[in-house]
Amino acid sequence: VALILFLALDDAYFYFLVYTPRSVLQQARSHTMIAQRLAEELRSYPADTQVVFFGYPYMGFRSIPSLQYLAPQIQGMDVTAPWSPDSRPSVPDGRLLFVFLPHLADEIASIQADYPNGWLRREVAADGETLYWLYEVPGP
Repeated sequence: VALILFLALDDAYFYFLVYTPRSVLQQARSHTMIAQRLAEELRSYPADTQVVFFGYPYMGFRSIPSLQYLAPQIQGMDVTAPWSPDSRPSVPDGRLLFVFLPHLADEIASIQADYPNGWLRREVAADGETLYWLYEVPGP
């Protein structure tokens, strides 16, 4: 009985105090976490919302099936080149959400210049680092 109790306590110690905290920090900024948090955020937006996603080459809007499942009313597009007057894609009218993964945060200034009067906010991961940036531009 003492051996069984010791093994059970040892397993509980490992699972709750070693494995789980380490897993949470390792997964804090994974693509899965980004997709889940973004999908949860987008569920509350109306159908006229268009997401412009800056995640290339690591992640794309269409590469996140949970977005289409959890927020089917949202349309999205990927930006795969630096934002400039020469390579700027055609963005539809309406409410716009620009999502930037941390490695493309330098693009935020270009978007703010082209689409002023928006709100910029940072989504933070469990480890305190930036998960993604979201710049929201209200519709007409």
